[in-house]
Amino acid sequence: MYYCKRCNVRVNGTNVTCPLCKAPMEGVAEPFPPYPEKKATRSKNRPITFTGVYVSLATLVLIICFALNFALPHRYIWSVFALILVLYGYFTLKTTVFYKGPHGAKVFSQTLCLCVIFITAQYVFRTGEWAFAYAIPATVVISLALHLLFVGVFHKRRGNSFFRYMWLTCLLGALPAITVLAGVCTKIILPMIAFGISMITLMFLIAFTGRTIADEIRKKSHI
Repeated sequence: MYYCKRCNVRVNGTNVTCPLCKAPMEGVAEPFPPYPEKKATRSKNRPITFTGVYVSLATLVLIICFALNFALPHRYIWSVFALILVLYGYFTLKTTVFYKGPHGAKVFSQTLCLCVIFITAQYVFRTGEWAFAYAIPATVVISLALHLLFVGVFHKRRGNSFFRYMWLTCLLGALPAITVLAGVCTKIILPMIAFGISMITLMFLIAFTGRTIADEIRKKSHI
């Protein structure tokens, strides 16, 4: 440790001059001790997460379903539909129950997922055309009604977000009508009703919220 006779102070470090009076100091340099190295410690107990628990249980259930499907006499590979349901359950919990985003996104995501499930079930079980004739049109109409209900409740705070997802739902309402025109679905009443409601709703959205939605798209895309 260095010592300055003029200032009567002791100074740690390697400087040979006093930091106060700049005079030469006496003594031996004493460097600062190095910082202690921090040893990396591994946590012995990993935290239990929702994804880990769900994946573990879902894997067990799917193994049982596939084993039963192929071990027993079967006409359909229904275990594939079980896989779709498991994925839908996880998606629903993550994007609806635990998701704190806009309610419009939740309603549209559920509508889209249900349409996929209905189409998958129709082709897996070969049960005719009920998905395009009844299930999807009814789901689209109910989804539009929920959007309008939420717009009435949250119109002052997040009404614009519902309008944005209503546009997407209206476009989804054209799917049953396309299947009718393509000859995939022969039942035309409910698909065309859903298509008509979707197009009427879309025209009102274009008339009353078109500029608002366009402004939001410009803001998000920085145009």
